[in-house]
Amino acid sequence: MNVNTPKGLNILLIMSLPGTILFLGRMIYECIYLTYKNGPQMIGFSLIHNHEILFPFMVVSFLASIIWTILYLVWLITILLKNNRPKRLWIFIFTVFVLTLTLLLEPISTLLY
Repeated sequence: MNVNTPKGLNILLIMSLPGTILFLGRMIYECIYLTYKNGPQMIGFSLIHNHEILFPFMVVSFLASIIWTILYLVWLITILLKNNRPKRLWIFIFTVFVLTLTLLLEPISTLLY
């Protein structure tokens, strides 16, 4: 079965990736490196104050990547329901995207403290 992703999903992914990578990289840097080096941190505080111009772009990209992940999961489920035969590859892809969504939501939980 040869299924291509919709163009809208591809465009949303391309638009959201740069800011998401910057945001997640900075959050990982603050959560892991700075916490290890200097002790507990106010996660996101230095990001907002040091990169005030890039911060809105990063947050919008991050939220767009969460929306993309949810839309992609819905698209995958509709393909599985139309096919009526779950294959191991689709189950693997679904599992990877559920884990990706969980990892994308982790920085939000650290910001809510």
